[in-house]
Amino acid sequence: MGLLRKLFGKKDEGLRPVPGASVFADSKGEVLYNMLDPTMGQFMGQCIGAAKRSGIKAKGSGQFSILLGDDGGQELALDRFWDRFQESHDQTVFDSVAELARRMMKVGPEPTVERLYPYVVPEEYLMHQQTEPGGIVRPLGHGLHVGLVFDLEGLVESLRAEGLGRLDLTPEQAHARAIENLELLAQEQAVKMALFPNGPSGKPFVLVGGHWAAATSILLPKLRQLVEGPLGSRDILISIPHREAMLVFPYGDRTHRNALRALVREKESDARKPLTFELFTLTGHGVEPFEEGEQP
Repeated sequence: MGLLRKLFGKKDEGLRPVPGASVFADSKGEVLYNMLDPTMGQFMGQCIGAAKRSGIKAKGSGQFSILLGDDGGQELALDRFWDRFQESHDQTVFDSVAELARRMMKVGPEPTVERLYPYVVPEEYLMHQQTEPGGIVRPLGHGLHVGLVFDLEGLVESLRAEGLGRLDLTPEQAHARAIENLELLAQEQAVKMALFPNGPSGKPFVLVGGHWAAATSILLPKLRQLVEGPLGSRDILISIPHREAMLVFPYGDRTHRNALRALVREKESDARKPLTFELFTLTGHGVEPFEEGEQP
């Protein structure tokens, strides 16, 4: 007990976690034990879970990595994912782990231009990508951006600058093709839309959901024409609280807008991939951030 107390403190102090990863090796440098900080161990477990949800067998290794496949023949190091997670605590890090695991194991469909879509993401998702108006990732407003992803049977894989050469597309061509594919999703009714005729203040609203591209449907070129009839107004506001929900409703007055904001916060606050509770408007120029300003 004397040695343990020296390492971890007195009994009444409780155990203190070993800071960082501590590796113990023999005289030849062969690793005997690898003790992880408890939070690092938990992170590794979540990475293993992400790989397994992608249909890939995975287990921890003696290092800060996971072994993939039936025989554990592919090793995926977790250091850079851990660094990202420490900076942001963003759960999308685990999507990136699954994405790389699938690529390493060649699981699922290939990323092709037919599977390319726009994708609305929050700013923290883009720590390792540059945002610019004419690039792959473009600002949308209220801290959100539009990137490009491949839909690989429900999992999304980001398109980065180095991938454009393989597709033989410019950023502008890639965004145009992604929008075309998004329109096909809407035409096939993969993204569901439902009209609620009596929302807050007795005014109608449209709820869009049932697909990871629900919020991204804010980019549909004909969205305004589609909803202005059912909503009885050309003055349209949109809320995209998280990836799988979009609410579309008429401006109304400030009381009405506040009632819609309250409804969205009540019903859509616990989603796994939140976006924003701020509002957007549809104009002749496309999607623009909405500010109350001098609005009645």
